[in-house]
Amino acid sequence: MRRISVLFILLLFALTSGCSYNSANVFNKGEITYDNTVSFIDVGQGDSILVKSNGCYMLVDAGEEDKGSVVAEYIRNEGIDKLDYVVATHPHSDHIGGMDDILNTFQVDNIIMPDMVTSTKCFENMLNAVENKNINAIVGQAGYDFELGNFKCSIVGPVTIGDDANNNSVVIKLVYGNDSILLTGDCSKAEETDIADSGADISANLLKAGHHGSSTSSSDKFVSMVSPQIVVISCGKDNEYGHPHKETLDTFNKYGVKVYRTDEEGTVTAVCSGNGISMVTDNTVTEDTDTENTYTENTDTDDKNNENVSYILNKGTKKFHNADCSSAESISEKNRQEYTGTREELIKTGYAPCGICKP
Repeated sequence: MRRISVLFILLLFALTSGCSYNSANVFNKGEITYDNTVSFIDVGQGDSILVKSNGCYMLVDAGEEDKGSVVAEYIRNEGIDKLDYVVATHPHSDHIGGMDDILNTFQVDNIIMPDMVTSTKCFENMLNAVENKNINAIVGQAGYDFELGNFKCSIVGPVTIGDDANNNSVVIKLVYGNDSILLTGDCSKAEETDIADSGADISANLLKAGHHGSSTSSSDKFVSMVSPQIVVISCGKDNEYGHPHKETLDTFNKYGVKVYRTDEEGTVTAVCSGNGISMVTDNTVTEDTDTENTYTENTDTDDKNNENVSYILNKGTKKFHNADCSSAESISEKNRQEYTGTREELIKTGYAPCGICKP
């Protein structure tokens, strides 16, 4: 394993890579046509996520070994022949088993992975492909930022490296305008706590549930801090682990989160406009307006609009909350602001009401 450690030492810095735009690569299904998408590919019991923006492409994980060809075909069908980044969130086979297929099939500029090694065959296969194709390796750890087209990407975890592979998962926040997505790998509660305690802004409109919806992840505190309107769970139909677990679904239900599951709906795609996320599945197209910073008047709120009221603002998500809202309690000091004034004026400045406390 000495060779692998040397590889990490030699390949620490990212290369600057250009993005090639091709109009054929714009996502188009039904009446929705956008260029900034995050697709949660149905790979059964595993993870694989394709991010597309303005001619730039990133693949996060590649499922089990027998899913490498499935993911490769999906990428080819999108008209893509080069990936600017691939991310191996952690060295478990349901995330990197198919990664060597991807690295050997496509031109890949950079690979991001945590600073840990294992002796598994799938990990060795992936490292051999990285070496053979001279792919630039980047250590995935909190504090590394990069851009992918219109998406600003920030790695918020792992904060520290430990012995548990799941808790070394590379966790990435994607931001485009007012849209934000948090990708968590198999991040479990210990890593969730480290990230929460680090002070990073992890608020997001969409959360990819950690560890396929297992009860080991998606703690109440973490979900409250992220305050998502949408959750995507990547898991296999009738899987042997019982994912997603009831406890996890109960937590999402508690916070009124809309849940999408690849075992039920196939590949799920988040289409980002910069001011609202539309969700597209293999079978349906729906609009999730809760992520938009807009508001439609109704008679229930007419009286409140012109009264001076105290609210708690989240400057990161541009949401406002009642003072006793559970989501407001977890807003970081950097993003927290108290406001007293009319609701109407607050909405005019670009803030939207919290979907949980509905102020």
